[in-house]
Amino acid sequence: MQLSKTKLLGLIILMVLTGCQKFDLGVAIGPRNQGMGPSEQDWIEHYTDTTHGARKSFHLSWRDSIDTAGDIPTNAHQAMQAAAQFGVKPVIGFGWSSGEGIPDLASTSEPSNNSFTNLETRQNFREMVTAFAVQYHPAYLFLGNETNSYFVTHTQAEWLAWVSLFEECYDAIKAASPTTLVYTVFQLEKMKGLGKNAGWAYPAHWQLIQDHLRNGKIDALGFTSYPYFEYQTVAQIPADYFNMLTSKLQGKSMILSETAWPAEARGPYPGSPQEQASYVNTLFTRIQNMNITYVAWLFEYDLGGSDVNDTFHKIGFKSNDGTVIRPSDAAWKAKVVQLQK
Repeated sequence: MQLSKTKLLGLIILMVLTGCQKFDLGVAIGPRNQGMGPSEQDWIEHYTDTTHGARKSFHLSWRDSIDTAGDIPTNAHQAMQAAAQFGVKPVIGFGWSSGEGIPDLASTSEPSNNSFTNLETRQNFREMVTAFAVQYHPAYLFLGNETNSYFVTHTQAEWLAWVSLFEECYDAIKAASPTTLVYTVFQLEKMKGLGKNAGWAYPAHWQLIQDHLRNGKIDALGFTSYPYFEYQTVAQIPADYFNMLTSKLQGKSMILSETAWPAEARGPYPGSPQEQASYVNTLFTRIQNMNITYVAWLFEYDLGGSDVNDTFHKIGFKSNDGTVIRPSDAAWKAKVVQLQK
């Protein structure tokens, strides 16, 4: 049966409205008992579980030490070996910050220069990511996590030095592995000028997106997003909280590389199991029909031991030992099943 143009258009619209949007889902690496000494079985079950999405995000440091800078770090080799062994589809990221805007960028030749104007560091970083792309050809590779934390603590020249290095790395990675999706990641609440619960008071800085888009040497724009840094309830999140990004990304896809809502209130941050599940459902409503490539929940399991903190307290779908499974777990898994149809 041949459809008329009018009926075909109507069918396309219906498909969009009924959820035919496709993107990857996953979680950041964090097994049961993380922070408490996870067992080998904990790791195996985490690697092989695909009920929360086919992908796992590995947030890696860019060097083992200042003396080995330029070499692929040990944790990156381990991540790719585990991915190959257990059939994980990895999302790889190399961070260069050791805390809130505190970069790890000093070099042997410039030990006091902790910025991307450090020439030795630039060379080492570029050599490392190039070698990684040559050896592993990753599907996803992000350089720098929450990079606007660097922007708000450094000069404009130091920020643009990062952008220029990113573009140099982009060219090198694409030459070695043309199909790799190369991007960077911003912290969305900070970029919006939000974050009162986190104690932030930064002006919005959307211009950083344009800095990366200007020369076209980026495949997507990544964001971490924790709306509870600003809001006390899920209902307070504006309807256009995410889709307002569409006009700013100029046709590039968006990657939500980390997101979550707590299952329990702690310190200045809200939370409950019901609100956490509500956020999962609200999230997918808010990003409906956006150009999305990948969405990752921060952790499947809560942090444990010395890793526990107010900011990411009870952030998982499950308790640290896995004995408590929250409503958010079923809500997330339902979206995984929907996207597989």
